[in-house]
Amino acid sequence: MKKIFYLIVILFIACIAWQCGKKGDDANSTPEPTLSLTNFVPARDTVGANIVLTGTAFSTVLTDNKVMFNGTLAQVTNATATSITVKVPTGATKGKITVEANGKTATSTNDFTVTGWERKADYGGVARAMGSGFVLNGKIYYGLGIRGYAGANVNGSGEFWEYDPATNVWTQKATFTGTGISGGGTTSTPVSFAINGKGYVALGSMRAVWEYDPIANTWTKKNETHPIGTTTSLQDAFAFVVNNKAYVGGGYNGTAKRDLYEYDPVANTWTKKADFPETSGIYRVQGFAIGTKGYVGAGVVSSGTKRFWEYDVTANSWREIASYPANSGADAVATTMNGKGYVYTWGFGLYEYDPSTNTWATKKYTPPMSHFVALPLGERIYWVGGNGGVTKDFWSYIP
Repeated sequence: MKKIFYLIVILFIACIAWQCGKKGDDANSTPEPTLSLTNFVPARDTVGANIVLTGTAFSTVLTDNKVMFNGTLAQVTNATATSITVKVPTGATKGKITVEANGKTATSTNDFTVTGWERKADYGGVARAMGSGFVLNGKIYYGLGIRGYAGANVNGSGEFWEYDPATNVWTQKATFTGTGISGGGTTSTPVSFAINGKGYVALGSMRAVWEYDPIANTWTKKNETHPIGTTTSLQDAFAFVVNNKAYVGGGYNGTAKRDLYEYDPVANTWTKKADFPETSGIYRVQGFAIGTKGYVGAGVVSSGTKRFWEYDVTANSWREIASYPANSGADAVATTMNGKGYVYTWGFGLYEYDPSTNTWATKKYTPPMSHFVALPLGERIYWVGGNGGVTKDFWSYIP
């Protein structure tokens, strides 16, 4: 019995020693790393750009890493256990990045944004240039303009269409019925803008202000008493909107103008403001607003100019700012998004203006466009018409 007892004791001690040794081995062993995707830089870029992903437990074998940009497979060009370099794939859209390696999956917390140009469904109506457009209730409205140049049907067209970015579909809306001061050329180079859910076209050969209601799908004549007069057209003026009022200035009616007027759609009145600072006036130009400041430039001041000016609505005063970096900007197209201005000139490219630093940056551009309209909606700027002539081209751009 004693032998059996001693044998049991010895076995018990051996078992405890084995368990303790196993725990020690477990404590000293290195746990298997967990696949993770902790960051990627840059956070936004164009198709074909190199993006560096950082994390843990990636495969050091390129082909063992599967990287998807919102479901679109990307090419892996370099891989270590903590870093992967990939190219943004064609067809990628904004969304999460996913990595699959060693039988596991990791997904980014933040979205990657694919920037650059994308061709959209052609404008639904007859090809045109120099049209009018605005954004209302998450949709784009565009039309009017001209259907040809000298000798090729120069008269304007009242055709008007709505674009839904969710479906990439154009739908025809109520035809604009306004006429020019001489009965022809209905919509030659007016200004257009949106305030409080309504769209407006004004001046040009029409002289009047017309309001478009997207709910009722109707056009209403609002005002025919612009201070410059009602018997002469005012072509190629600029316009921008601050605090639900439009500021319309410059233009050409036989001479270049420097007048600036504020249009209040509620009171339906024009109010004189500080003249544009150059005595020679300005025309063939567009404007944009950032906060309570309006920006105008890259048009014609005696001749094509690179100069740019800022208008302070509160102070009712102008000051010159950094010049547009491209060559002469006549007929430049301008708009704004996320606190920055975007100006595009045919043949010279797209530039971004940052008012906080008073500097311009070169941006990537693809379609050689002119005489078109730029309309910001969501994270995209939509560009329609023009393209060096009279076309139906329609593009979107993500800065």
